[in-house]
Amino acid sequence: MTAAPGAGTATAKVDGDAVMIQQVRVAIERGTDPGRHIVSRSARVVIGSQAGVDLVLDDPAVSRFHCEIAIDGGRARLRDLGSRNGTSVDGVVVRDADLHAGAKILVGRTRLRFEVEPDHVRIPVSERRSFGRLVGATPAMRAVFAILERAAAGDATVLLEGETGTGKDAAAESIHEQSARRAKPLRVIDCGALPAQLIESELFGHERGAFTGAAAARAGAFEAADGGTVFLDEIGELPIELQPKLLRVLERREVKRLGATEHRAVDVRVIAATNRDLREEINARRFRPDLYWRLAVVTVVLPPLRDRSEDLPLLVDNLVAAYPRCAPRCARRSSWQSSRGTPGRATFASCATTSTAAPRSAPSSLRRSRVRPCRAVMRPRSAPHGRCARLARTGRATPSAATSRICCAGTPTTSQPRPGPPASTARTSIACSGSTTCGDRIAGRRRHSCDRAT
Repeated sequence: MTAAPGAGTATAKVDGDAVMIQQVRVAIERGTDPGRHIVSRSARVVIGSQAGVDLVLDDPAVSRFHCEIAIDGGRARLRDLGSRNGTSVDGVVVRDADLHAGAKILVGRTRLRFEVEPDHVRIPVSERRSFGRLVGATPAMRAVFAILERAAAGDATVLLEGETGTGKDAAAESIHEQSARRAKPLRVIDCGALPAQLIESELFGHERGAFTGAAAARAGAFEAADGGTVFLDEIGELPIELQPKLLRVLERREVKRLGATEHRAVDVRVIAATNRDLREEINARRFRPDLYWRLAVVTVVLPPLRDRSEDLPLLVDNLVAAYPRCAPRCARRSSWQSSRGTPGRATFASCATTSTAAPRSAPSSLRRSRVRPCRAVMRPRSAPHGRCARLARTGRATPSAATSRICCAGTPTTSQPRPGPPASTARTSIACSGSTTCGDRIAGRRRHSCDRAT
């Protein structure tokens, strides 16, 4: 996360128990209030016409949440938030662009100037390498842990943002487990998995006879979690007609069942998560801004794995500990790669995780590694080409030069063909497991599929 400072470049560096983010200044050059400016107090600056953003512009051509400037990995990046009239940098319409000192930004009819300040903003980071089910040692994750620790100690509503697979559900469970409400229930509602006509009943409950099929009264998630926590996953999928009812729950902590005439008081904490940018949803009029501000009391943005690849060894160790039956196979693979000069743990992690967000597929990859040996393509380059183990077993392999069989640990062993049609020379086989094709040519024939292919 540390970047070498350069002329006109915003930098971020680690200083003990904090991350130092270089401050930036955004000034109005032309518009309703020229000369007014702001200096960043965090890693992000939001520009728009909505009250509550960092730089509020009184311009009818500016959207509520127009654009955002973020100091990301030592770079100052501008991202348009789905504004109606778009954003231009130095005369070029952009959706996502890096900024340089002195850049001219046009939003609506207002022209802004971007500058880099010499001072830095101190972002505290946690000393821990894990928080509940989350693990990480990079400054980005430690900064997230610091926010989660403070959120767990209080009772404020938390909004978790991040791409699919970044661990929002694990963060919500960890907040609940570390909070004073840990002894009470945690109710999870996936707003994207339920039909629109059932979400209201799931959230608020219903009385007997409230609709066809309601044979008995039923408590909703908020009543069932009284004293505990309600986790609203994929809150961006919540129908807009139900958002005012959720807003009342957040404001007054009371719910009204379907078919009921009275409100019931509830004592719950609300944690919401989304893989969408709710500010863009507000600009598109699919999400209420008043509900957004009620949810975003504490906002936590979980970084994708591609931005914290240094956490891979720690993450794999944690996964192997969670799935001990897979450990022998993983250790064998790692030891072979280490003997070839390749960091086996990191190489396995890159195969067991997705390249875009986070290791959602890692547990499945670990279980799969227990069943399947290493891929045939992992053999040393000096090993002679061989044939699929299936052909050697059935004895239908054509004659070839005498070679050795390579086991999954990389140790050459003698391979003797099973009884079958006579061959002029010893056959060759390589343990093939997991690749879609064996990858070896058979006497000039095309590549053949392995019997263990997925």
